[in-house]
Amino acid sequence: TYPNYVVDDVRRRDATEFDALAHGFDWRGVEHHLVFAEGLPAEAILARQGGVDLIALGTHGHTGLARFLLGNVAAAVLKHAEK
Repeated sequence: TYPNYVVDDVRRRDATEFDALAHGFDWRGVEHHLVFAEGLPAEAILARQGGVDLIALGTHGHTGLARFLLGNVAAAVLKHAEK
């Protein structure tokens, strides 16, 4: 495992990047709710699906292991999402 200060630094950096990206996006009036969540990606997404109309996931733009893992996340969300 990593020392807590390293994990905390990474968490803060990632949260800051997420916030900047999400708030810099032109939502064009689309109602949205932003959540920076930690944990296994598919589980974190599925845990927050109640009351939403759409879950959007991207799988392109990655190669190798990253594409394989992101593809698995999308497949798991599709398989287990409420219909």
